[in-house]
Amino acid sequence: MPKKNTGSRALVPAAKTTTYPIANTRIEALQLFRVRERHPKGHGPWQDEHEKIAWVDPATGLHCTILRQRDGALSGWVAVPPGHELFGFSHDAIPSEIGLRVHGGIEEAGACDEHGPESVSVCHPSEAQDDALWWFGFACDKSYDYVPGTGAKALAAENGQTYRTEGYVFEQCTSLARQLAAIGAEGEGSGTPLEPANCAPPVGLDPEGR
Repeated sequence: MPKKNTGSRALVPAAKTTTYPIANTRIEALQLFRVRERHPKGHGPWQDEHEKIAWVDPATGLHCTILRQRDGALSGWVAVPPGHELFGFSHDAIPSEIGLRVHGGIEEAGACDEHGPESVSVCHPSEAQDDALWWFGFACDKSYDYVPGTGAKALAAENGQTYRTEGYVFEQCTSLARQLAAIGAEGEGSGTPLEPANCAPPVGLDPEGR
């Protein structure tokens, strides 16, 4: 359970699941948190969103997490187990020929944050009894993304920027999970990740040049 100083409220005990509607489907959420300090202020598509959603992707069996950053933008995370070809790789050590594609590109990689409160840290529930996992993360805070915590006046007024909703981040997570699963464990996979649709460009390759 989260520590008392986070100002968060757990809607789902870590050891249980609940059915949660997202992106025109339903998932069995392992964790659902609302965190007052990170929730964007004002009206917008974030009003009914959570600050953390954790689940296991049924198609691949990989743990996934959506986590809101301090600036109000959402980030997405997918974990691989020991034995996976990329387990232990830093984000900038992933071979380019693998061709992982996700919104803005993979920006972070690391082990579970076991010391932070569950409501704001990237780690599977402590009661899940999984082996150590290695997480790969991306964030929706690029120049072409609308970041609600930066003081911008109005979503509609932003020049070409788009707020990436939890539904969008969910789809990016499931796409990344498919790609990571396709690589296979211990080199036994196909070695050719599936090509996801509607991905934003890698960091620094904004098509509008912003």
